[in-house]
Amino acid sequence: NWRTPTAAEIGLAVLMGAFSTLGHWLIILAYRKAAASTIAPFSYVQLLFAGLLGFGVFGTVPGAMTLVGGLVIAASGLYTAHREQIRAREARLAAAGIRRP
Repeated sequence: NWRTPTAAEIGLAVLMGAFSTLGHWLIILAYRKAAASTIAPFSYVQLLFAGLLGFGVFGTVPGAMTLVGGLVIAASGLYTAHREQIRAREARLAAAGIRRP
């Protein structure tokens, strides 16, 4: 059943929109300052917070497959970050004329 939101609820909705806009703007600024491969692993924190929020607000407990999927995604992100560090180091060594055996 629909009911008209109160002034307090409208204020909370506006505040939520303002914070969402700020969050997205900060993400845009982060992508301007650093490579996507550097920033991407930090976005996996959203999985953790979504799970905690779901548990805290709605009382939902993630299933086993959800946890396994989250671990696979997090492991992939960590592997990608590690691989990018290795590639960057190799590029710096190559630019300096140092060859690795």
